Amino acid sequence: MTLDSRGMLWSLLAVAAALLFALAGVLYRKGVSGSSLHPLLASGLRAGPAFTVMLLAFLASGGSMAKPLEFYAVATASAVFAFFLGDSLFIYGLSRSPVGVVYPVAYTYPFPVALFSFLLTGKTPRPAALIAAALVAIGMWVVYNGGSGYTARGLLAGLGASLSWGMGITLAYIALRYATPVELNLYRTGFLLAATAPALARRVGEVRQARVGWVMLGGLMGIGLGPLALFTSMRMSDAVGPSVVSSGAPVFAVLLAAPILGEKVEARYLAGALLVSVATAVVSLWG
Repeated sequence: MTLDSRGMLWSLLAVAAALLFALAGVLYRKGVSGSSLHPLLASGLRAGPAFTVMLLAFLASGGSMAKPLEFYAVATASAVFAFFLGDSLFIYGLSRSPVGVVYPVAYTYPFPVALFSFLLTGKTPRPAALIAAALVAIGMWVVYNGGSGYTARGLLAGLGASLSWGMGITLAYIALRYATPVELNLYRTGFLLAATAPALARRVGEVRQARVGWVMLGGLMGIGLGPLALFTSMRMSDAVGPSVVSSGAPVFAVLLAAPILGEKVEARYLAGALLVSVATAVVSLWG
């Protein structure tokens, strides 16, 4: 099967989402390194710039938030699963176990996306998408298998993050039946901002410990432009294929960490990037 123009476009958008997520992760690390900023506060800082850009895009595109109640219910659930459950479990896992334990498990979320998509929408995942997801999972293991130590809580937290992100992405796919990607992401970032604003107002001193500018810029990439690219890709394809490509973000992150954070690029990072690239080709050409 040859790759048509539509397949090429959604694949490029999903790759763009992966790169934006990767850059966001590096910027988050640069922003919170050496601080004790609570994850909830970091999430609130992320939301401000992302919401502002989404609002400007919404106004420029002439969007409308006059949606049925079903949209708001599903979009709210998507935000809760992705931002509050998934992100919190992921950060908790990293605080309890080595990166090499948590990352490979958490970034298997394309498999939960495939499962939840089937359960909630009846859409059977294409074999190529599952093969590509397996390649990405192997790529995660290759990159992050350098850690030592192990705790069950970290492993379970990574699994919980994978399941939560998978549900959040699947619900976002359902919400796109009622809204454009801009409208959906405007609501999700607005919900996150409103939910975290009280905590930010009460704990300004803790916020000042971080490099706020880097965290906010990371938020623009990670929950603003990145999801916008991912949702647009999903609207052109389905939930599974784009989620597979975007799940390669951590491999891109360790490659971006070299020029931005000065970290060394090892051979296993390049091997992981190669596997992610092969997975992208598989899901694009035969997915």
